[in-house]
Amino acid sequence: MKRKSTVRLYILLLSIGTILSLYLPKQEVVAKDSVVIPKDAIRLRILANSDKPQDQAVKRKIRDAVNANISKWVKNIKSKQEAKQVIQSHLPEIEKIATKVMHKEHMNQSVHVTLGKVDFPTKLYGQYLYPAGKYDAVLITLGEGKGANWWCVLYPPLCFLDFSNGLAVSKGFEDDSNEEKHHTQETKKRNKK
Repeated sequence: MKRKSTVRLYILLLSIGTILSLYLPKQEVVAKDSVVIPKDAIRLRILANSDKPQDQAVKRKIRDAVNANISKWVKNIKSKQEAKQVIQSHLPEIEKIATKVMHKEHMNQSVHVTLGKVDFPTKLYGQYLYPAGKYDAVLITLGEGKGANWWCVLYPPLCFLDFSNGLAVSKGFEDDSNEEKHHTQETKKRNKK
């Protein structure tokens, strides 16, 4: 009987130790590799026409095409002001790139590109809270812009980072929350005024 109790205690302690050894290193990696969006960042936000699969698919294709070019333009830039000037000068090109992808996909939706202050709702990614507010961003609105959006940070170039866990594995964020759609509608109303 004593032997069974000892074996059970040993297995229990071994299990607890294994669980802790698996959990604790992950927390250390997150803390070491965590990324917080700098205050002087310029974001990129792409609003899909709707949540229909074809609208979301074209949004992602536009994301890839636009981001590939913008990443080259801001790669060696050292200041936010310089980044804004470079991006501003390329806005017509960004719109052409997005429109070309739209036509290639046989979609007949408008493409509207702006650089300015854009509303972002509060977002929580992992342990990091990104407060709501108006942030400098390139806003690409496809069609009615009522679908889920994707966003990343253009300057400094962080579009390859997944802020939810600090790993360099993602190209940005997809978001389809109702709060996001409300902010999008409010932004469009303000822009029309």
